[in-house]
Amino acid sequence: MLAEIKNEKKETHTTEMSVKLLNGKSVEIEITSTPIIYDNRPARRAIIRDITERKKAEEAILKSRDLLRSIALVQSQ
Repeated sequence: MLAEIKNEKKETHTTEMSVKLLNGKSVEIEITSTPIIYDNRPARRAIIRDITERKKAEEAILKSRDLLRSIALVQSQ
């Protein structure tokens, strides 16, 4: 049964990493962890999100930006 949950401090930590699932597929995840009090004891609440598609989109944007810079450089010469 859930007891009272409240934030202890605003010490939220976020990290990103690559993990391999049991089926062998690699995914990028983001983990956000916040300290809380659960059942009158200190604990941490963690939220794990799959950010694989976001990372792919970010990489595509960077490649497009680099291509556009290269084109602009060639045209300016």
